[in-house]
Amino acid sequence: FKIITALFLKDTVAVAAQDAESTIHEKIKEKARFAEKLVAIFAEADSSGDGCVTWAEFKELLEDETARAYLASLEIDPTSAKFLFDLLDDGDGSISAQEFVDGALRLKGQ
Repeated sequence: FKIITALFLKDTVAVAAQDAESTIHEKIKEKARFAEKLVAIFAEADSSGDGCVTWAEFKELLEDETARAYLASLEIDPTSAKFLFDLLDDGDGSISAQEFVDGALRLKGQ
């Protein structure tokens, strides 16, 4: 009986480990998908094409209904966009793609 119990526990632990690993991989994929979407939003906002977004460019992006809906779908509240921009800006008046992605991921808790 002890051998059967030990084998059962061994299999149960193995399945639990696989489930945990699967969950971790899914979270990593989800974070990567989210980051890709953020990069796409940033590229759309970067109307000057210089790799940085000023508040004026970001504000212009927020005038687009589709962009606002997209940000909302990513759980980024478009109504607090100025707060978000100021939070991400390192003081130079613009945000880079990396600042935008990193900041949005932190806000989302990833």
